[in-house]
Amino acid sequence: FFDPSTWEEAATLPLALLTKGMHCRQLIDTGFQIAGVTPNVQMESDSLELIHAELMLGNVVTILPIASFPLRISGEQKLQKRALQGFSPGFIGLCRMKDEPITTFASRAWGTAVAIDYAHAIEKSCLTPVETEK
Repeated sequence: FFDPSTWEEAATLPLALLTKGMHCRQLIDTGFQIAGVTPNVQMESDSLELIHAELMLGNVVTILPIASFPLRISGEQKLQKRALQGFSPGFIGLCRMKDEPITTFASRAWGTAVAIDYAHAIEKSCLTPVETEK
């Protein structure tokens, strides 16, 4: 673990958290409430696999019990883990990729590329001008 993070620092990060009904999430929400800050929650899920996948892509930071990270996660050495104030190291902490996340521009470009209906665009470009007027 690196030096502990504060709840104020954690609140500024793009977070992926478990859903509000889960006990771990209730502890996390209490930590933010005590600190008097509102977290920047980008994603909520009851699926640890989904949170882990987004974390490994570098899209989000998460706050989870360290034991929740499966041994099968590749690239564990690329994870940066920090304890959060009020929790013992190893119990619950902030976790993010060590590498810098992709830039906002690259993220938006990727989102645009994924949203394009390439099949329709290619099909439309193959039609003759008369067929496109129909």
